[in-house]
Amino acid sequence: TQSTWGEMKMARLLFFCFVLIFVCCVSVARSEVEQADRDPLLIHIDVDAVGTATQKSFPSVDPLHTFIHWLQDGGASFSKLDILTKPDGYRGAFANKNIKKNEHVMRIPQQHLMSLEKGRATPIGRRMFRKPLQLIGPKHSTLAQLVLTERNKTNSFYQPYFDILPKNYSTFPIFFSEEELNWLQGSPMLQAREDRLADLRHDYETIAKVAPALKEFSFEDWKWARVSVSSRLFAANIHGVETDILAPLADMLNHKTLPATIWYFSDEHDAFVVEAVEDIPAHAEIFDGYGRKCNHRFLLNYGFINQNNPDNEFKIAIELNAADPIYETKRKYAQTTVREFSVSKSISQNQFQDLLSYCRFVVATEEEIDYLVQLIGSSGKKTRLSANQIQEVPPFHMDNEMRAWQLLSQWLDNRLAQYNNTIEVDEHLLQTNLTLNQRNCVQLRMGEKEVLTFFSNMSDIVQNLFELPIHELREVVSAQYNGSGPYDLYIKGVVLDLASPQGFEDDFADDDLL
Repeated sequence: TQSTWGEMKMARLLFFCFVLIFVCCVSVARSEVEQADRDPLLIHIDVDAVGTATQKSFPSVDPLHTFIHWLQDGGASFSKLDILTKPDGYRGAFANKNIKKNEHVMRIPQQHLMSLEKGRATPIGRRMFRKPLQLIGPKHSTLAQLVLTERNKTNSFYQPYFDILPKNYSTFPIFFSEEELNWLQGSPMLQAREDRLADLRHDYETIAKVAPALKEFSFEDWKWARVSVSSRLFAANIHGVETDILAPLADMLNHKTLPATIWYFSDEHDAFVVEAVEDIPAHAEIFDGYGRKCNHRFLLNYGFINQNNPDNEFKIAIELNAADPIYETKRKYAQTTVREFSVSKSISQNQFQDLLSYCRFVVATEEEIDYLVQLIGSSGKKTRLSANQIQEVPPFHMDNEMRAWQLLSQWLDNRLAQYNNTIEVDEHLLQTNLTLNQRNCVQLRMGEKEVLTFFSNMSDIVQNLFELPIHELREVVSAQYNGSGPYDLYIKGVVLDLASPQGFEDDFADDDLL
């Protein structure tokens, strides 16, 4: 009987242990479910030697994990969003569930935002605004010193945010090595890089004169902070105050020309909101739009290239000829010796029309200038051409138009000659094994050369047409330029009219106007 009693006690003890283990397991499982429901999935995409993609959750000690909890603990909302990274460092935000139009993708509370007002409240910020400073980038500088000041604290509220920011910006031209800069030979990016570094140095030294504490941070620190700010800045109206901000998490959205989101500050939620403007399916990447820009600006300001970018531009600078007998007259009208025009591969844009108008003015003879004064000049005590009107010179004579194209053609040829290879060589290089920076450099310079070549080809076509006998020119234009080509609008609307007996030049030939 005693043995039976002992066996019963042992059985009862084992039963209680089993129940306790079961309860613990259920509790842990429930906790994990709740945690999984609370946390957006932090995924790392790894690729093994045979190219098989696998998903690994971030360890809880990962800075991104800490960053996510920092936002959630402050009341941020982004439950339908996953963060994904790839071996090459690409990181993006993806929908883990269907997101409906007008639904909030994320809400970031105001306390987590870094604003100009917070920047002005730091010791360095207060000194910056005691009296006006001549800064190249006053807003960027205000936020940059805020970032450095907060990052230098041992217990900064924003430390989880700083911990997930890039440690370096090696894809930005101001951080390129000498070898990488060689890939930019001929590109205006080289000068833009030098100008940007000079601007950063100017602001750094100017602020340090009134706030010596800034020198506690090196110029390299300053460059890092300025790029951190300029590459992730948002403009916002916070409770009626126009300001610029850094919005943690929202700045992880990558660029797309036509994104499915908009962003704004919501007074109702006291938070920065990213909202869907169309349905976003599960697993789709969620983008922001940085605006339509040429690749020169994307690479300089954001450190990436937008492939097949239709907005690529090139800045064409036309200078007055100092040997021109009426150089002084033209300089007085133009109020400058050089004008710049940023043109893309389109003849319908205003910048191209302004460029060609200015070329007509630059090559005009004294007789032609007198005609233009009568044609488009401003009346007053003395009829003259204003600085704006010389970019409104219409096509008026075939000889002038031919000289304008010769001037532009010479500039284009000289500029293309500054590159050490052709578009065809660039296309071949893109098929080889290049580093990210090398590839970006090749794509940048190729886009630049495509714009230059677009107008160089147009110049050749137009000059060849002008050299034809008038009757043959009309036949060629009527047969070959039906309105579908990139140059047809100009050729049919200008070249053909200049060659017509009823064209623009009839007015110019009127003796009363001369």
